[in-house]
Amino acid sequence: MRTLGLEGVRRAKKLRTTIPDPDGKRAGDLLNRGFTAAAPNLVWVTDFT
Repeated sequence: MRTLGLEGVRRAKKLRTTIPDPDGKRAGDLLNRGFTAAAPNLVWVTDFT
């Protein structure tokens, strides 16, 4: 199997690639969770995950 490059199934947990910084600061909630706008292009919301 090794010479052919074959591997068995691994059922272990996936590796954790992103570890948050304990001193990291989160962006403030400028909309106070109000995701509605009175007109188009007044409020822009994005997700950094």
